[in-house]
Amino acid sequence: MNTDNPLVSVCCLTYNQSKFIRATIESIWNQNYKNIELIVLDDGSTDGSGQLLDDLAKISPVPMTVLRQENSGNIAYNMNRTIKLAKGKYIALLSLDDIWLAEAVSKPVSIMEQDDDIQFVTTSQLQEIDDNGNPRKHRERVISRLADIKETIDDLINLDYQYFHSYYMQGTLLRKSLIDAIGGYDENVQGDDIVLRSKIAFYMKEHPQMKFKIIHDTTFLYRVHNSSIAANPIRQYETVRDFINCFHPNDKTPKRYKNFCFRLVQQGKIAYFFSEIKTNPRIRWYVLLVPYWLVRAAAIKIYKAFKR
Repeated sequence: MNTDNPLVSVCCLTYNQSKFIRATIESIWNQNYKNIELIVLDDGSTDGSGQLLDDLAKISPVPMTVLRQENSGNIAYNMNRTIKLAKGKYIALLSLDDIWLAEAVSKPVSIMEQDDDIQFVTTSQLQEIDDNGNPRKHRERVISRLADIKETIDDLINLDYQYFHSYYMQGTLLRKSLIDAIGGYDENVQGDDIVLRSKIAFYMKEHPQMKFKIIHDTTFLYRVHNSSIAANPIRQYETVRDFINCFHPNDKTPKRYKNFCFRLVQQGKIAYFFSEIKTNPRIRWYVLLVPYWLVRAAAIKIYKAFKR
C-alpha cells in the first residue's frame, strides 16, 4: 500500500449484478492510484453476487470489506451504511455495473491535493456501454451542459432543476468531510444521486469558499441496460416529483417535468398518472395533453415497428 498518498474509500452497492461485478472490481484494482479501500454492500442478491464478492475479497490487492444483508431496496440507506465505514480522506460512490478507467482516482486526487477548498472533482465526459461491455452509439459522449457551464454552484443547482441532471456520481471523487457534513444520502426522499447532489450544492452555497472542478476526460464507462432504474418510468417520475417538492417547492415547474409524465402514458401507466393528478397540483393541467400523448405514443410504436 502506498501511504504517501491519502486513502480513497470506494463505496459500492450491488443487487443481482453478478454478471458485471468482477469487471467493475478489477477496474478498481487496476487504478494507477493504489492507496484505496473497497467497501461493498450486497442488498440481498439472489444470483450469487454475495458469494462472488466474498471470493474476490480473499484475493483483493486492496483492503476490501463486504457487507451482506436481506434486500431493502433503499439505495440511500445502503450507501450510507458503506459511507459510515469509510476511512478515506476522499470517497467515491459506485454501482457494481459501471467500469472505471485507470486514472479515475489519480486525476481528481491530484487536483484536490493542490487546493483544500475544492470539495469534489467530476468529469464532463463518459462512454456508454451495453450489457456485454460494447460501446453504445457514439464511443464517447460529452455531458454538454456540464462542459459548457462556468464552475459555479448556482450553475449546478440550475442544471439539476431545469434538466434533472448535472453530473454523474460514478465519475466524481469527493472529500469525505463534505459527505459527513451533509449527513450523506437522504434515506427518506427518493432520488438518491440527484438528492445527494442537491444537498452538496446547497451546503456549498452556504460556504462560498468551497469550490468544485470539472475535468474534460472520460474516466468511466457507464453501463446502460434494461434493469437500470432509469428504465422504470414510475421511479423516474417519482424521483423528479420528490426532488422538486423537496428542493424547489416555490419555483416554477421546469418544462422537462412533463416529459416524465408523457413516459408514464407512453408505457401504459395511465391509471397511475391519473391518480397522481389528484395529489400533485403541478401536473393537473397535463390532463389536457393526454389525448395528444396517446397519439404520439402510438406513432412512436408504429415507427419503431417499421424501423425493425
